[in-house]
Amino acid sequence: MTIPIAIEAKGLSKGFQQETGEVVQVLDGFNLTVKSGETVCIFGANGCGKTTLLGICGGIENPDSGSITVLGAMAPHARVGYVPQAYGESLFPWMSLLDNVAFPLRVCGSGWNEARGQAAQLLQEFAPSLVATKYSYQYSGGQKQVSAVARALVASPRLLIADEPFSALDHSARIAAQDVFVSLVDRLQLTVVAVTHDVKDAIYIADRVLIVSGPPLRVVDEVAVALPRPRPPSIRASATFLSLVSRAIDSFLAAQT
Repeated sequence: MTIPIAIEAKGLSKGFQQETGEVVQVLDGFNLTVKSGETVCIFGANGCGKTTLLGICGGIENPDSGSITVLGAMAPHARVGYVPQAYGESLFPWMSLLDNVAFPLRVCGSGWNEARGQAAQLLQEFAPSLVATKYSYQYSGGQKQVSAVARALVASPRLLIADEPFSALDHSARIAAQDVFVSLVDRLQLTVVAVTHDVKDAIYIADRVLIVSGPPLRVVDEVAVALPRPRPPSIRASATFLSLVSRAIDSFLAAQT
């Protein structure tokens, strides 16, 4: 059985003009294929073009040249969930946490009661310690980030684009959030493309990790994560897991020289 393609990007190029007039070429003929139901993590240094690529996949940025098809549609017409790097700025300060998470369902046509009910159910599973009646400005950075992830998941998108979705969480909260995240991704059969600066995060949640360098963005290694799903938290201490982490770090360091 052939697995459908969720993202097919061919020859993507994107440049940004600096104040000096120089154009920095962030993408230059970049190709990417992501299968439906696959979780792909992108791991690399700051400024190499990862966030620009995510923006194009999510329909927020347009490439200067090349083409991208997302869920069978030409981006940005595909419906996706998106967790931006500036997650705090994406929350509406005049809305409660519950209404922030419920908002995508309202956009999709649900009434407030139905939307709030579904949002409350997801929050109970994903972030039970959060008080849903509080406003975003009353939360810490980590709590805002969990809220942004929950909002991206609430409408059960077929594709989730996430830019460093766990960066603001402390160690224990990060592990707990990742466990629920992986469970939800498996249950909803989501396709995920995520950027992370923590290689252990990447190995734990992904089916495939792309080690990248740039600009312009290029893939220097591709690590297939042959770990079972569902993934118990204890797998982080297994020899296979640690071997994959070591390979990814070695590839990353080699690309910096």
